[in-house]
Amino acid sequence: MSRAKAERKSNNITEFKKKNESQKILFNKNSSMIKIILCIVSGILAGYIVRNRVFVKHTGMLLSVVIMLLLFFLGVSVGKNEEVLNNFSAIGLDAFLLTVGGTVGSLLCAKWVYKRFFDKCSKDKNKNNTSISPSLSDKSNTNLPYSENS
Repeated sequence: MSRAKAERKSNNITEFKKKNESQKILFNKNSSMIKIILCIVSGILAGYIVRNRVFVKHTGMLLSVVIMLLLFFLGVSVGKNEEVLNNFSAIGLDAFLLTVGGTVGSLLCAKWVYKRFFDKCSKDKNKNNTSISPSLSDKSNTNLPYSENS
């Protein structure tokens, strides 16, 4: 029994050290993860505060330009890295498969989100519009100028 307790205590200490090390990595002052999370949260708060402003309509175009610049500079950094260029044939297939997999996965996920959340809304609006508007084949409606009763 005492040996089992000692092993459990040892395992608990090992798990605590692993958790503590991962927290050091995540919450290190020089960690870029905290900077990224803070940027995202501050962007969400800023977007919520200025959501009714006129200039917010143009953020889509600005976002596209910034993404194109990020991709350009990513290409520059890959182009100047000798190790990547020398091993391009070896990593090319892997990169291609990751790219295709990521693109197909994103498209399938976007299609699922659209069908799950937005397609029903448009179907509900169409159902409501057809039930409110009078039907042309409805002969009981005497207010229409083309009805047979007038």
